[in-house]
Formats: sequence, C-alpha cells, structure tokens
Amino acid sequence: GQSMRAFPLVVLLLLLLSFHLILLCSFRKKGLLSQSLVLGGKRRTAFKKGLLSHSNGFEFLNLMGDALEFQNKAEAVSKAEKLAWDAIHEPTDQTIQWRLAYSLTAVAGARIFLDSNRINHSSIQEHRMVLRRLDVALMIGHPMMYPKIHRLIAEIQKSLPEIDFPLISTHSFENQNSMSSPCARKVPVEKEPPSQSQFNKHIFNKQPVVIQRAMQDWPALEPGNVQNWSGFQRILKVAGHRTIPVEVGRHYMCTNWTLKLMSLQEYFLRHVLKGSTTNVAAKQAVTGYVAQHELFKQVPELCSDIRMPEYCTVESRNTNEEEVQVNIWLGPSGTITPLHYDRYHNFLCQVLGEKKITMFAPNSSSHLHPCEPPLNNTSQVDPYSPRSHSDVFKQPHWEVTLRPGEMLYIPPGWWHHVQSKSASASVNFWWL
Repeated sequence: GQSMRAFPLVVLLLLLLSFHLILLCSFRKKGLLSQSLVLGGKRRTAFKKGLLSHSNGFEFLNLMGDALEFQNKAEAVSKAEKLAWDAIHEPTDQTIQWRLAYSLTAVAGARIFLDSNRINHSSIQEHRMVLRRLDVALMIGHPMMYPKIHRLIAEIQKSLPEIDFPLISTHSFENQNSMSSPCARKVPVEKEPPSQSQFNKHIFNKQPVVIQRAMQDWPALEPGNVQNWSGFQRILKVAGHRTIPVEVGRHYMCTNWTLKLMSLQEYFLRHVLKGSTTNVAAKQAVTGYVAQHELFKQVPELCSDIRMPEYCTVESRNTNEEEVQVNIWLGPSGTITPLHYDRYHNFLCQVLGEKKITMFAPNSSSHLHPCEPPLNNTSQVDPYSPRSHSDVFKQPHWEVTLRPGEMLYIPPGWWHHVQSKSASASVNFWWL
C-alpha cells in the first residue's frame, strides 16, 4: 500500500541526514568560517570555491528534501543529480561526498520510478534511461551505495526484453594485420600451467611468458556451458542493456579520440558487428573499443564466467582478491592499445579472437620516445606505422599472437603494443 511505497523514501531520508552530517563534519574540520578572515590571494580563491561547495551541499539537501514531497519529487531529484554531476566534474576536496550524493540521486530516482503508478505503463526507453543513470552511478558514484544500486538494476531489468543478437565471428583476417617485425624474438611458452614456485621464477627474472591450458576451468571457454562466451551471446544476454564507456577513435593518443557512453547492445551494433565483416565500407566506420573497463564490478553476474589466476598472489605485497583489478577489453578487428608500460604485474587472458602483442624490455625506454608527463608511460611511436622512428625495431623486442585459452604474463615496466586480429574479448588482471 501507500505506506510500503513510502518506506524506501524514509530510508533515503536517513541516508540524506547521514550525508548532511558528513558535509558538516567536513566543513568544520576545515574551519571554513574561522578561516574567512585570514585568507588572501590564491587561498581566498580556494576558500570561495569551498563556500560554493558548501552552499551547493545545502542546496542539494533541499532538493532531495523536496523529493520526499509527493508532487515534484522526480523533478527535484533530477535537479539534484545535475548539481552533483557538476560538482564531481569540478574536483574539490569534497569529491567523495559528491560521489555519494550522485549515487543517492540515482537510487532515489530509480525508487521513485519503480514506486510510481507509471511503472506498468512506462516505455522500454524510460526503463533504459533509469538503468543508464544507475550504471553511471556505479562508474562514478560511491561504493557504499553499490548493493542498493545492484538490487534496483535487477528489478528494472525484469521489465526489459531479452536481447536477440546475431553470432559475431571471431575469425582472424590475416591479410589485414600481417605486419610483423622480422627481428622479433619469440615469447617463452609454458605448454602446461607451471606450479607457483615455477612461475615465481618468471617474476624474479622479470620476463614475459605465455601460459597455455591455464584457462580450462573458465566457464566462458567451456563448450556447451550456458556461460560460454562464444559469439559474444552470453555477454549481450546478461549485459546488453547496460551502459558502458566506449573509446571512440583509433586510440587514446589520436587527436580525434573521445569517450562515449552507450549501451553494450548499441556498441556491438555500431562497432563490433560491422568490424567483424570483410566489407570494406563497413570497416571504414570509426573504431570503438571497450578498453580497461571494470565490467565485472558493474555486472557481478559475469564474475562466475571467469577465474582469477592463482599466480596473481605470488610474490605480491599482501595481495588479496579485492586488491586485484579485473578489466574487460571488447572490440572488433583492428583495435589498438598504443605502446606503453604499466607499473603493475599483468595477466592478459584471451577469451575470444586473437591479439598480437609486441613488447620491449624496460631498458629500451630511452629509445622508445616516451611522451611528456603525465603520459610518460606511453610512447610517441606507433611501431607499425611507416612514419615510425626507424630505430625502434633495432631494440630487442618480442612478438606473440595470443589465442583463446592462452594467458600472457607482462612484468611491470615492460612496454607493450596490442592489436586485435579479429573481433575479440580479453580479460586482464593487474596486481602489485
């Protein structure tokens, strides 16, 4: 009845009061009122920004208070959402509070939507818009609200149709990606999973290695398993309606590169389905890449499709599963990650399709023309461009084509360039 529908909003009010206290404690700690008489120059400017944030905090609370009124709650939540969004994108020392504020608006908006009498008459598009706001809250909001957001998403997805999508080929078009260096060395291969002590030698020697047959227990690769990722059907069935960030452009070093939000289904229609064909006109479409995205946090239903390699804890500093970052990489043939290095240990695990990886040891760094900070972990060089620096391949380098069921260990500091040879899905694990 009416009292049951009002209950979630009462819970939200309690959360808002907690948020109010967080803001007040934050402002009192900084002594904003007492500092106003002594600040000057740059500090006065910073103080004004603090006051603005302080004022917006109370405006946010007032708007969310209006959301508890029956008449204009959806409009008030929408205004509060914009306020929080703007505050997050103007970083201050209250950013964490504003991330919580944004999450609250997403939860409140979804709850209002679900509790309203419009729920049985709402269009699919309206459901998708609410789902999109919740997904954005998972990406930029506060982890404290994740459990509530996941529950709301599950409730909303019940009203969305199951996605019926054609199978996508992961056949490798060799003629498109046949460029290779004649002087490249081969990466060592372990044809059977090594023991932890054996793998520890690779870490100690700081040498990359390909490990075969180490992903046989992944449901995503098991024939006949409903969790099998073949043709990308499983991913689209579970997460097709979900909003994800897509890198649009050749790669992040290009001037026309940008980041766009779209549903996973829209991404596959625009970029992957076209990219898996031999049609030249279709392939001229701008490249789109789901790169380095923590999809498994966003869509926990997919977590059981994969297995974390046991090697991720070898020789690490107090590593546990929560400290290992798991990313997904989805895209058509030809997607590129430019030559760069990471400061983490890295396992790149190939699930669908093939990728070619070119690597240089850390002692070649000075010859790889690093960019200026903050991108100094990325090279200015495209190794396979005709206009590339002529001295790059004079350095010792390694090449490997990674195939489904194979994982590549990349030590910290090793430069690597990655190019997909087909539509592909990869999962990587970073740990310190």
